[in-house]
Amino acid sequence: MLEFLQTADDVIGMRLGGHMSQSEIEQILGRIETALEANEKTHLYVEAESYEGYDVR
Repeated sequence: MLEFLQTADDVIGMRLGGHMSQSEIEQILGRIETALEANEKTHLYVEAESYEGYDVR
């Protein structure tokens, strides 16, 4: 499970849980890349609930 949270422009907030797919990881990386292009610094805020791992293929 991946849910992005409402945050300031220089913060990427997300809630993670369960087993993460490659698509969800790509969404996170895309947000990070976009934020770094727009801001000199970017902060990450992560809430992890029952995290079970991820798949990368």
